[in-house]
Amino acid sequence: MRPRRELDRDPSVFGSSELKRLKEISKAIGVPVPHHFVPTSEIFLAELIKWNRRMNLISRGDEQIVIERHLLDSLCLLSVERNLSGKRLLDVGSGAGFPGVVIAMWESNVQTFLVESRSKRVAFLKAIRRLLGLDNLFVVHSRIEKLSEDGGISQPFDIVVSRGVGGVLALANSLGNMVREDGLFVLYKGLGAADELKKCKENTLLNRLGFETEIVKPPWQDLTVLLVLRKAPSK
Repeated sequence: MRPRRELDRDPSVFGSSELKRLKEISKAIGVPVPHHFVPTSEIFLAELIKWNRRMNLISRGDEQIVIERHLLDSLCLLSVERNLSGKRLLDVGSGAGFPGVVIAMWESNVQTFLVESRSKRVAFLKAIRRLLGLDNLFVVHSRIEKLSEDGGISQPFDIVVSRGVGGVLALANSLGNMVREDGLFVLYKGLGAADELKKCKENTLLNRLGFETEIVKPPWQDLTVLLVLRKAPSK
């Protein structure tokens, strides 16, 4: 049997290049890849692609590069905080589960809350939770501005993350109270957001909300930068 062309292979299966990238990430953060991460991820991505045939979770063009474009990109958070054990994390606008599901698969001892407003995507996230048996994953059907009301969430989080959802200032203003003192608000941004990030570093609103601002470039990712807002302790 002739070998399949690269584009014909199952995009949910880790190949040699993806495994090499995982090793690079592991080396960069000084933490070994959890033994269950690759097989669990393959189940997650296979289910994602199956659902993507019925609903638009990711673009069809991204299916063949889903591991690099979405799954490994989700791990950029580890360049900011590699020790997630025992922490509470809120993923705002989780969509197809990036980065929240990926973080929950990587670290079984992090309580990860996924917030999503679209019913079909909520159904997908709940199905993934059941399929993978992720007891550390919680799905909240809510809009950002109604999170406390719909989700019954009042206790601040150690980390709040958002990947490609809305503007920085609007999110910080809406969710600033969801970040505990000395906690992190991490926003995934593309390289094209340089001007936005520069303005954020100079914006006094973030200071008034109690945030110290830093821009982090994960060493293994060329297309993503992280805007890291650290909630300063009250004086």
